[in-house]
Amino acid sequence: MTWCGQSRLAVAVLALVAWSAFSQSVSFELKNGDRITGQILSETNNRVVLSNALSREIIIPIGEISKRTPLAPPTNTAVAQVAVTNAPAKTNGVAMAKVVAATNMLFTSPFLRNWHGDIQVGADLTFSERDRQVYNGKMKLIYAKNRFKTVFDYDATFGRSEVEETRIELFRVDGTNVARNVTRKTTKTDANRMNGSVKTDFDLTKKWYMYNLAGMGYDEIRQIDMRYEIGPGLGYHLIKWTNFFVNVEAGLTYQKEERTGASTLSTFFGRLAQNAAWKITPRLTWDEKFEYLPRMGDPEEFRMRIETNLRYAMLQNVFLNVSLIDTYDALAATGVTRNDVQVRSSVGVKF
Repeated sequence: MTWCGQSRLAVAVLALVAWSAFSQSVSFELKNGDRITGQILSETNNRVVLSNALSREIIIPIGEISKRTPLAPPTNTAVAQVAVTNAPAKTNGVAMAKVVAATNMLFTSPFLRNWHGDIQVGADLTFSERDRQVYNGKMKLIYAKNRFKTVFDYDATFGRSEVEETRIELFRVDGTNVARNVTRKTTKTDANRMNGSVKTDFDLTKKWYMYNLAGMGYDEIRQIDMRYEIGPGLGYHLIKWTNFFVNVEAGLTYQKEERTGASTLSTFFGRLAQNAAWKITPRLTWDEKFEYLPRMGDPEEFRMRIETNLRYAMLQNVFLNVSLIDTYDALAATGVTRNDVQVRSSVGVKF
């Protein structure tokens, strides 16, 4: 290597060492449980701009950060090795950086910096001897600032299938009416439900919080024309680790159902609930929610709901989700099964 080449290499190494010394490597823990590590490029009162191996620029609103941890800078030996290697950037990394930067800039305005959430859509399509189409959609929107947190949930499912029905029809044969069994294909609604809820939490201490939950929806198959609920309660952060948390809640709720056939159910329930989330790997996460509602005055009549989700991030903001939902209702309408199990798969976008 010539003296000129050695000088250029030395300058490059010194520049990298200086850049490493002045740039700060930090690990940020977000309010939604995610963790992002990188080097700070710039910081203002509203946002922090990071850079790491996956993206040249990641924008994080200040309101989303719950904790920051400075990391030890890399050694000079590692910097020298990077300079000597001088490997070209991978094309996939550049493309990923553009995608992440575009999605992260969606909610960076001062008005929206405390908002985040996700949208999921899925479909179950069968085209065979019997055609069947079921579509589902889900949206979650979260507003978090200081000790307040409000979660808006919306869920909808609609499906139809082709079924065979046998019925008696009359035919005129030689001037006489003859009854025959006739089988015809017809379209039947398999699912038609919609639910929305809003839950607001207020942290009283680092462990205890109070909440209020309200919701409404309908389910044609389960003969619920309209359902309302509202109720307060108290919660406790049982476990709150970097990549795992568990909350437990207890309270009361009032529910009213207007059912098909003009019947109405109106009653108070106790509420015992639990929710948890675990970030298994940077790409794989799991979460679940459990809710038990015993009827006031008659605990043997109760409602129960459990939901568990497994989510895999194909990109930083695009994920594949598989859900299992089991609902039990001891007060179900006549002719409706008490247990309702749903298995869903969907693709979602996180913002």
